[in-house]
Amino acid sequence: MPPLIGQPAQLQQAYCADMVDVTASSIAGMPNVVTGAPMVLPFIAIQDRPPGPGEGDIVLGRQEFDEITDLLL
Repeated sequence: MPPLIGQPAQLQQAYCADMVDVTASSIAGMPNVVTGAPMVLPFIAIQDRPPGPGEGDIVLGRQEFDEITDLLL
């Protein structure tokens, strides 16, 4: 879990927010196998401030991972 308050840069530490596994499909044209989605990145951990109106956590679902990794795998 990320810190829920702002921290000076020199005191920040890396942490694992979530983990998603993507395996390339063995059948051409078929989507990759995505396990563990969605990945939720807390807004405060990314922006180092609480979310304002219309802002919130970043959510990467199975489809987003498939689209991103389709370019890599």
